[in-house]
Amino acid sequence: MVVACSQAYVLIETGLECRSERRRARRGRRARQQARTGDQVPLRPPKHMKDGAHVILFKDQSRKEVFLIKRDDFPIWTETGGGIEVGESPLQAATREVKEETGFETAIERLVLIYNFKDRKDKVVKTSHVYEGRYLSGEYKPEFPDNIGKWYKIDQLPPDISKSTRRRVFDLLENFSSTDVVIIDRHKKILPTPLALFFKYPSHTLRKFLFPKHA
Repeated sequence: MVVACSQAYVLIETGLECRSERRRARRGRRARQQARTGDQVPLRPPKHMKDGAHVILFKDQSRKEVFLIKRDDFPIWTETGGGIEVGESPLQAATREVKEETGFETAIERLVLIYNFKDRKDKVVKTSHVYEGRYLSGEYKPEFPDNIGKWYKIDQLPPDISKSTRRRVFDLLENFSSTDVVIIDRHKKILPTPLALFFKYPSHTLRKFLFPKHA
């Protein structure tokens, strides 16, 4: 156990050192570009701060069954969704994500929730848009070979569903009758990606680093 923990510490520490080197290299490139052009080069937000678009996909109008996906990289059940790419609107990102991850023909009904994640200074650092979606037709086609997709009854959600997915599902069910978009502010300390994954899924993260072929 001590050896495993030591190895994990070294791996995380090495990863953070590599990230620091990449950041220094980016700062150097920005400084050189600014020196050439005289213009201020804007800083890009870190990847883990990318705004998100999510779809709570229901089987029909009764809203009694929701479609969840178990990812191949981390064994948890989540709703469809992901980051909003440059040039995309939240609706475009939601439509793209649900098609990529399920292969279904769906209808994005409407935007129901917006989560604003704030830092300690009460500044919004990340926004997540949550849409209500409806299944229309088609068979499940996983985005990656080891992904699993399944319909779950709302009162029988799997125990290994992510906390954020559970929250979004029930927040949407609680507010779907509202005619206005419901905005929810949340204060959350957002860690660098390797540390965030380690603290959220410690056992699987250790397996993934120490035994990559068996994770």
